[in-house]
Amino acid sequence: RLCAAEPARVALLLTDVVMPEMGAAALVAHLRARTPSLPVLLMSGYAESHAHAPEFDAPGVARIAKPFEPDALARRV
Repeated sequence: RLCAAEPARVALLLTDVVMPEMGAAALVAHLRARTPSLPVLLMSGYAESHAHAPEFDAPGVARIAKPFEPDALARRV
């Protein structure tokens, strides 16, 4: 809702790859349809091959493996 109402306020999408109702691929596609330049940082505890979708290979999409330390997250951001 925030991205739809005020896209300029959203500087980064940080999301888990696997979620209960909408996976990250669908979320990235939905939000980037409205804001194509939205940077994305995906987090996952699964092997790289499990977390693959065309949306994940787009420019501005990065990954971080779980578990991670706060300073590792800060570096990726």
